[in-house]
Amino acid sequence: MRRKRTLILTVVAAVAAAATAWIALPASAAAPTATVRTVSDWGSGWQDEVTVSNTGAAAMTSWKVEFDLPAGAAIGSFWDAEMTLSGQHVTFANQGWNGSVAVGAKTTFGFVGSGGQPVNCKLNGVSCNGVAATATPTTVAPTTVKPTTAPTTAATTAPTTAAPTTKANIPPASDLLPVTVSNKTGRNETVYLYVLGTNLATGKIFDQTWGGNPYSGAANGFVTGFTNAIVGQTVGSQVLVVIAPADGYGPQGGNSSAGIGKDDTLVFVIDILAAEAPAAG
Repeated sequence: MRRKRTLILTVVAAVAAAATAWIALPASAAAPTATVRTVSDWGSGWQDEVTVSNTGAAAMTSWKVEFDLPAGAAIGSFWDAEMTLSGQHVTFANQGWNGSVAVGAKTTFGFVGSGGQPVNCKLNGVSCNGVAATATPTTVAPTTVKPTTAPTTAATTAPTTAAPTTKANIPPASDLLPVTVSNKTGRNETVYLYVLGTNLATGKIFDQTWGGNPYSGAANGFVTGFTNAIVGQTVGSQVLVVIAPADGYGPQGGNSSAGIGKDDTLVFVIDILAAEAPAAG
């Protein structure tokens, strides 16, 4: 009888030890993250910037950020990444020069779009917050011992995050034509514009004032195709124009400082914010 009792106790102890060892799980390791911020929103479109941060334990040699676009949303220009699109699923991958990200380092890329903002962000197949989804394990129900003192959790005040505000440096309203559809831009008046210029040959953005101070200058101070596109437009309009080389930098032999060749076609998105009142005559 004593031998049988000892054998039973030994088996129970072994089962308990095995159950205890099975329940112990390793802690999750830190992983890289990606954050998205809206740099500018002008109603009919927006500009986003994505920051890829290596908060992991090893250097990154490449990265891939994925989003789903809501119905009707679209991506236009993008920079510092390669983009592929499958239906409403968009993937941005590193270029050759920005794929390596050391531990603690960051890299950014951006894009301009319209419609709803992208959702379901993933970085290298994992949620952009760095937390991988895990299945809930099936465990043997543990024996619970009633605590002698009920645990207490101190209440905390939810943090408040103020929305970022960026105010464009537009001149005082008294110096401008009213922003209304009844006023049109002329060739000699100073205009105030948000501009996004893309080289269609390279896909690179070479000029951008969205998210900062608008451009100001005479309407006839641009290349011919740009001036022709804005003259006669109403203040408050947004203009999309494709400029052939002959009406762009072709006659000047290109613009090397902006990476524009003499045969390059240009695409501009222009927001006409305001124009100075013409001189009294």
